[in-house]
Amino acid sequence: MEDTEDIKIRLSLLRHELRREVSVSGGHGPHPSAEFYGRLSHHWQTVSAILPLSWVVRAPCIHNHFQLGGIPAMIVHDLSCVFVHVPKTAGQSIEQVFLDLAGLTWSTRAPLLLRYNEFPQLGPQSLAHLTAEEYIIYKYLSRAQFKSYLKFGFVRNPWDRAVSEYYYRKFDMKFDFRQFLLDYIPAMDLSNLYLDSHRHIIPQARFLYDDNGVKLVDYIGRFEFLDRDFARVCDLVKIERKTLPHRNRSAPVRPSSSNSIHTDSLHSCLSRVEFYRSHYDKECRQFIRDFYEDDITLFGYRF
Repeated sequence: MEDTEDIKIRLSLLRHELRREVSVSGGHGPHPSAEFYGRLSHHWQTVSAILPLSWVVRAPCIHNHFQLGGIPAMIVHDLSCVFVHVPKTAGQSIEQVFLDLAGLTWSTRAPLLLRYNEFPQLGPQSLAHLTAEEYIIYKYLSRAQFKSYLKFGFVRNPWDRAVSEYYYRKFDMKFDFRQFLLDYIPAMDLSNLYLDSHRHIIPQARFLYDDNGVKLVDYIGRFEFLDRDFARVCDLVKIERKTLPHRNRSAPVRPSSSNSIHTDSLHSCLSRVEFYRSHYDKECRQFIRDFYEDDITLFGYRF
């Protein structure tokens, strides 16, 4: 373990690297160099292994570095908004719009710790999948910021969302959809919410409401009306309306039933409904109805 003087030196080097990069970029460059990230990581790994965890999270130099990108964990401070990303609700498409606004690309997102988090004390594996409440719990926002910022998220029909998750994980290559619902999901230890795979399974309400059933976000859009509702988000955030790109689509080529329905036209609500319905028998429909009872009640979804 290094002594206090060595820590001071490391911190000084961190500040130097940050200032140098800002100077080179003119103070607002959106794409720090790969060499910069290498130097920064070398010094920061040493310091973060020594300092208290709570200090590491709120270290001023690192916080300011996050601000260079403008979007730590899908918090857009310049626009005073927070996107609570419920998995499998077109979240990456929505994130891409804000990355574009910040002048970032999908590949430059990872160095800002937006894609993977190895420390459970700081939140889940994917910081993009923080629940609304966790932005405060893990101190990514103060209570005052959380209260003042516009908070929004999207939800999806639970029966449709389960089918999307099944293909997203490529479980169709391992077992059928019925096994996924009735065997795989019940065997999961969903108390371990560090794992991103578990975050994909828990009810959507847990991202947007607290344990007492209090709604924590200002606006909830619907995947089924994605373009319409995202246009509303743009209005609320006071940015120009944007067309959503298509990212991370988990559309399968065919359903698991014998009635093959090709899904090239997934933008059609009707074809999507026909497709996900083809996966369900009576028992599977009831499983979703019971497991996602809160989502169905709160958001008014039907099979």
